[in-house]
Amino acid sequence: MVTGRIEFVPDRPHLHAADVHVWIEDTTYADACAARLFHHQMSQVAYRGEPEGIPFTLDYNLPRPAGRTYSLSALVDLDGDGQPGRGDYVSFQAVAIPQEGTVACVRVRRI
Repeated sequence: MVTGRIEFVPDRPHLHAADVHVWIEDTTYADACAARLFHHQMSQVAYRGEPEGIPFTLDYNLPRPAGRTYSLSALVDLDGDGQPGRGDYVSFQAVAIPQEGTVACVRVRRI
């Protein structure tokens, strides 16, 4: 199980009905596109600028083969199309899958 929260940088907007997507990706190879291994979607999420962000839990245990790098990414989708676009919020830094009992912090910025 992976737990985390989505934080907004630099400001904290007020959202009424956003679709939130969180992915676990294989980012082993820096010169290749990340391979999406797991997707979790939360629909109609309201957020009123709380400093703790939007919490999420991914009920998925990935085997971690030696030499593989797994990361989290997120999209806060305001227009509901499932794709990053103008006005949406996307993660902009690689976030490693945390150890059990640790909360991951995925920061998102407006496009």
